Amino acid sequence: MAIDSQVVKARLRRLEKCLKKLTALAATKY
Repeated sequence: MAIDSQVVKARLRRLEKCLKKLTALAATKY
C-alpha cells in the first residue's frame, strides 16, 4: 500500500502538537 507522504507528515505534526501540550501540562503540574 502506498501511503501519501503528506498525510504521514500531517499526522506526525498532530502527534508533535499533542506531545507538546502534554509536556506543557506535566511541567505545570509538577
